[in-house]
Amino acid sequence: MDSISRAELCEEYIIYGARCTIAQIASNVSRKQAKKIYDAIIASPSPTGRLPTRWSAFLRRSHEMAVPSQKFLGIYHVQCGNSIFVNFENRAVLTAYKAYLAINAQDAVLIDLSLAWTLARSIAQQEDGCDVRSCKHCLSLYLAKNTASTQCWICKNAHSVALFELPITKSQEPLSVAHRVGALA
Repeated sequence: MDSISRAELCEEYIIYGARCTIAQIASNVSRKQAKKIYDAIIASPSPTGRLPTRWSAFLRRSHEMAVPSQKFLGIYHVQCGNSIFVNFENRAVLTAYKAYLAINAQDAVLIDLSLAWTLARSIAQQEDGCDVRSCKHCLSLYLAKNTASTQCWICKNAHSVALFELPITKSQEPLSVAHRVGALA
């Protein structure tokens, strides 16, 4: 990727709300160039403070991010397929995030691009604590917080709000991490 393409990717990450550090890493531009682009677009300094580098830190910090993260994961998986479990591509994350925003714009809680990027990277690196599973009810992918989890966040939320539970899907067996990674080999 040439320097103009990298700068454009950095700019796009910033426009869609990524923190300067994430935009810099995603685009592979210098820290100085990323700060310059950020200042030109946002006209205020980048938020300070340390970003959690592990997905599990986000989930521990804010349970309300579980459903929005699941929605992003579903779009990202549809776009890239099972390659998300072994490959990480910054442009694909950005494209999936744009689709996520377009589809879920009316939601009360949305994840930001920095969180989406961290999630995608954690999945590709098969980070401990980033256990992607397939819901036994709706078959959508979700991040499980514990090993006993068999139901996605959306189904759990529907059950707690509407007191209705979908039956376990029998037509197709949910994917396990071993199935997904094994299918790629």
